[in-house]
Parts: sequence; C-alpha cells; structure tokens
Amino acid sequence: MSTRHDTRLDRPVERLTDNELLAACGTAEEPERRGFDDATQVRVLAHELVAARGRLGYYRALYAAFLPEGRRYMIENLADGDDGSGNVPGKLTFTSDDDEAEELADNDAVMVWTEELLLDALRQQLTLHDYFTDLLGELLAA
Repeated sequence: MSTRHDTRLDRPVERLTDNELLAACGTAEEPERRGFDDATQVRVLAHELVAARGRLGYYRALYAAFLPEGRRYMIENLADGDDGSGNVPGKLTFTSDDDEAEELADNDAVMVWTEELLLDALRQQLTLHDYFTDLLGELLAA
C-alpha cells in the first residue's frame, strides 16, 4: 500500500462522509486496508495522550497564575525574544482595562485570556486527555 495520497479536498472536512475522509487520508475502516497495524495505532495514541497532558498542564499553570491577580484579562505574550527595543517583554501581564485588552487582541503575537476562555480551553484539553486515557486503557488491556 502506498503511503502517498491526494489530500486536496473538494469541500471542507466536516462535510465529508466517513469513507471519503478515510480515503482522503489514505486509509480505510477495514484493518487490512487501513495502512497501519494495532501497535502503530497504540503508539500514536500514546503520543497524543502525552501531548494532551502537556497542554492540560500548560492551561492549568496559566489558570493558577490568572486567579490570584483578580483582573479581568490575562495577556499572554506569544512572541519569543525582545520587542526590538532591547527589552524582553513579560510573558504574562494582567489588566482590567477593556480598551487595552481589545487593542491587544488584534496582535497575532498576543493571546488575551478571560477566565471564561481559559476555563473553556481547560475543559477541551481535559476532554481530550480523558478520551485518550480511556481509549489507551481499553487497547492496552485487550
């Protein structure tokens, strides 16, 4: 089976049928046609669980930094290095100024967090973490 496949799609992924999606990715539902074995699947899922754990830890750390500040917004600087002035800007700053947060939100190198956004990110990562944990638990027990 070839490992190369045509990934150009004629419509968005969410509108593809299951079989169309699998075919576009060079795989199939039937084990003999899917292009990978059970051991490979388990390795990939283990990798994804470790990645989910890392993201969950990251968002937990952000939330732990956000809570005690008592501000409406947490500004996360996503840029590496200095800002051109020779100064290295803070990675996390906090504000309750709506205008400042709105202005910074247009900057691609900045993430403006509210408690609600951060809790939503935590929920999403916890869902992924639990999914991969449960799935791997079932596969490794079999």
